[in-house]
Amino acid sequence: MTKSPRSSWLALLVAGAVVASMAASCSSSSRNDIKKTATDLRSDVSSGANQLGARATAEAIRASLKANKDADKKGVRSVEVLNQVVKNLPGNPKVTGIEDKNGDGLDDDGFVQVDQDGQSACVTLPPRGKDIKVTSGACGS
Repeated sequence: MTKSPRSSWLALLVAGAVVASMAASCSSSSRNDIKKTATDLRSDVSSGANQLGARATAEAIRASLKANKDADKKGVRSVEVLNQVVKNLPGNPKVTGIEDKNGDGLDDDGFVQVDQDGQSACVTLPPRGKDIKVTSGACGS
């Protein structure tokens, strides 16, 4: 069975997100090497990332959060962690819903929406743990 170009790009995107997230938990030297690898990988997939759509980007957010050591300590709803993960996404998707109106450092409702190429996907973050769900379509629809 051969992989479609879309699934190959998805695998590269998810791998890039995981590599970038792992950089946060390594020594300075290792972190620099991992960041360079992630940058090179992002550069390679960046042109094709927009073709993947919102669902693939949302899946990359989930994978990145699951591999992120800061998320282990602060939780997947940590606004700091979410902003860190979103900053490293290739393809410049529009990510909305990261809000901390009560000032506790955590996303208020646990819904983060990705809009890309006319598509939407929703990342649902649990109050505790890493049981992150991704669904196609806008959050709340």
